[in-house]
Amino acid sequence: ALDLLGTAALLGDDLDPDLWAEVAGVEPGAVAGAISAARAGRLLARGRFAHPLVREVAEALLSRVERARRHGVAGSVLSARYRHGRGTAAGAARHLLAAVNLGEAVLSADAVELARAAAAEASRRAGHEDAARLLAEALAVCPDTGEHRAPVLCEFAEATLAVGDPELAHEAYAEATELARRAARPELLATAALGLTGGRGGFEIDLRDPERVSVLSEALAALPLRDSALRAALLARLSVALAFTAADGQRDALSNEAVAMARRIGEPGLLAATLAARCDAVSGPDHVDERLAAAREVTALARAAGDRNGELLGRRLAVVAL
Repeated sequence: ALDLLGTAALLGDDLDPDLWAEVAGVEPGAVAGAISAARAGRLLARGRFAHPLVREVAEALLSRVERARRHGVAGSVLSARYRHGRGTAAGAARHLLAAVNLGEAVLSADAVELARAAAAEASRRAGHEDAARLLAEALAVCPDTGEHRAPVLCEFAEATLAVGDPELAHEAYAEATELARRAARPELLATAALGLTGGRGGFEIDLRDPERVSVLSEALAALPLRDSALRAALLARLSVALAFTAADGQRDALSNEAVAMARRIGEPGLLAATLAARCDAVSGPDHVDERLAAAREVTALARAAGDRNGELLGRRLAVVAL
C-alpha cells in the first residue's frame, strides 16, 4: 500500500483510481486495497491525501530513479489518453518534463511535443503565463538545433509577447532567427522574422529597429516564389516596415501583392492582416475610399472569426480613414 501511495503522490492531490491503477500497472482491486489501508492509517481522506506533508513524504520515499520511471509511465499513459481525445495535454506534459529533468532523457522529444500542445491549449483560454512557463520548461530540455529549438523559441516568444515582455520575446525571436539561418530552413526563418517585427499576428513595428527591413527582405528572398501564407505575410509586413523611408512606390506594390496573394489562398486571418498592411501603405488622403473599404473588410473578417483584437484593429483603421 505504501508503494502504491508513492505513485499516487506523483499523480497529484485528486486521485483517480483508474489512472492510479493504470500507471502503477496493477489491478483496480490492488488500488482499492491501498486506499482502504491508507484511510485506516489516516493518510487519505475523501479521495485526497490527508495533508500535503503526507504526499511529500510518500514521494520522498521513492528514489530519484524510481520517481523518474513513474513520471515517465504517467506521462505515457496520459499522452495516450490525450491523443484519444480524453483529457488535456497539460498533465502529460507535467509528468514527461519531470521525468526528463530526473534523468529520462529518452523522453525529451515527447516532453517537448506535449508541452507545446499544453501551451497552445493555455493560450487559447488566454492563459499566456502558463503557456510561457510550459514553453520555457520545454526549451530547457529541447535539443539545441534549429529544426527542433527554433519553433519552440517562436512559440515561447509569442507567449511572452502576450504576457507583456517584449524584450524577452525579442531575444527568443533573435535566437530563433539565427538557428533558422544555420539550419537553412526558410519557413522557420520567415516565422522568426515576422516575430522579430511585431509578432506572429502583429501589426505594430518598431520603426527604430535598424534591422527590420533587412531581416524581412532576407526571409522573403529565402522563400520559394509561389503563393504561401508566409510569403503573403512577409510581403505585408515589409510594406509596413518601409514606412517613413523613400519607398512609397515599393510599399504600394508590396501591399497590393500581399492582398492579392491572400485572396488567392483564401485564408481569412491572412487576408485581414494583409488588408491592414494595405491601409498603412496607402495612408494618404488620396486613398480614403480604398482604406475605408479595407478597414471594414478587416472588421467583418475578424468578427466572423471571433477575433476581438482584429476587430479593434479594423475599427481603428476605419476611424483613421474617416
